[in-house]
Amino acid sequence: RMKPLISEVEDSFKHPSDALPVSSIRFFAHLWLFLNMINAANDLTQSTLIIEKYIEILQNSGNREIIALYTSFLGHAAIKKYADFLAGLPLDTARAELERSLRSAASYHLDVRLVAEEASKLSRDRAAKLFPPEAARLPSLSKTSTEEKLTNGELHMIRADLPDTMISSASGDHGHELEYLLYRKLFALWDQFSILEQMTATEPRVVLDADGRGHWKRRLEDGIENLYESAVGVMTADWGVDSVGQVEGQEVDEGDEQAEQRITELKKLRKLFIPEIAIRLTRQLIEARSYVPSRAMELANLVADGKDKLHLDFVYQGQSRLAEYLMIVREAILEGMEDGGSDPLVPVV
Repeated sequence: RMKPLISEVEDSFKHPSDALPVSSIRFFAHLWLFLNMINAANDLTQSTLIIEKYIEILQNSGNREIIALYTSFLGHAAIKKYADFLAGLPLDTARAELERSLRSAASYHLDVRLVAEEASKLSRDRAAKLFPPEAARLPSLSKTSTEEKLTNGELHMIRADLPDTMISSASGDHGHELEYLLYRKLFALWDQFSILEQMTATEPRVVLDADGRGHWKRRLEDGIENLYESAVGVMTADWGVDSVGQVEGQEVDEGDEQAEQRITELKKLRKLFIPEIAIRLTRQLIEARSYVPSRAMELANLVADGKDKLHLDFVYQGQSRLAEYLMIVREAILEGMEDGGSDPLVPVV
C-alpha cells in the first residue's frame, strides 16, 4: 500500500486548496528519508517531490541551517537545488551568512565548489533578466553616482562573486582568473580615487602645527604616487583583449557563442574604463599640482605610445573621448606654465 499512498501525497501538492498540513508533509518527508536510507524499492523513492516540498517549507519558515541536510538526499539534483536555495536568499542577507550556508554543504557531502559555481551562475542569470536592454552607446561613468541605491540586478551581480578562497582554481580557466584579479585591482583603484579626492578637498588651510601640515603633505604625495602607479598598472594590464580587440593569451573556438560574447564584453570594458581612468587621473594630478610635480604629460605619452596603443581605447563605434582627454591635457599644460613651468610643446633650443 505504500506506493499508492506516496502517489496520493504527491498529487495533493497539485491542488493548493487540498494541501496537507505542514506536520503531515514533515511526517511523509521523514518516511521518504527512512525508505531511502534502508534502500527500499526504487519505485518508492525515485520521485523526490515530497522531500522537495518539505525543503520548500523549511526555506519559507527560515530554517536555513538544516536545508543542506535534506537537500543532500536529492542525488544528482542536490547541487542545483542547494545552489538555487542560496541564490534565492533575500538580497539583504549578510555575506557572512551566505558563506556560512555555503560551507554547511560540506557537512552533508555536497561539493562546495560546485554548489558555489552553480549559485554564482544562477545569480548572474537573475541579474541579466533585471538589467535594461543593451544600449548602443557606452554609459558615462562620470555621471554615475556612488550615492545611488543599488538596483536588484546589481545586488544579484554582487552576490555572484565567489568566495576569495575559491577564486584561484574555481574553473581551471586562467583567462577567467586573470579577469577576476583585474576587477579586484580596478575596484581598489576606484577606492584610491575617492580617498585622494577627499584628501585634496579637505586641505588644511590653517594648521598651527607645522609637523601636522607636513604629515598631510607627505600622505598626499604618497597617495598620488600610489594612485598613478595603480592606474597605469590597470590601464596596461591584461584585459583579455588588447586595444585593437585581439584576444590575448588564449584561443577561442569558432562558433562558441558564450566565448565570443565574453570577448565583446571585454572590449567594451576596456573602452569604458581606460579613458575614464586616464581622464580622472589627469584631473587628480591637476588638483594636486601645488604639492606634487604633475605627471600628466608622462601619462599622455603613455596613452599616445605605440606599444600599448591606449589611444585606440578612446574610440568606440563612433563615440570618441579623445577630444575630452586632450582638452584636459591642455589644461594640465597651461596650469603647469602658470606655475612657472615651461611649455612642453615648444622644443628646447
